[in-house]
Amino acid sequence: MANHPLNLSGPSVRDRLHETLFEADTPAGKAFAVLLILSILGSVIVVMLDSVETIHARSGAWLTRLE
Repeated sequence: MANHPLNLSGPSVRDRLHETLFEADTPAGKAFAVLLILSILGSVIVVMLDSVETIHARSGAWLTRLE
């Protein structure tokens, strides 16, 4: 992304955010990607556990809050 012509102080917040979120070649981008993958996997595991009737009966409220 190109910087706004009047922005002389370096990359804009928008440019830095785009680089962090969509380009994993920076340390922040890689950390974001890893955190996102772990969050998705955690969410899938919680939904799978909540779908088991015996686990849902014992821990359903807690699992629902985690979802």
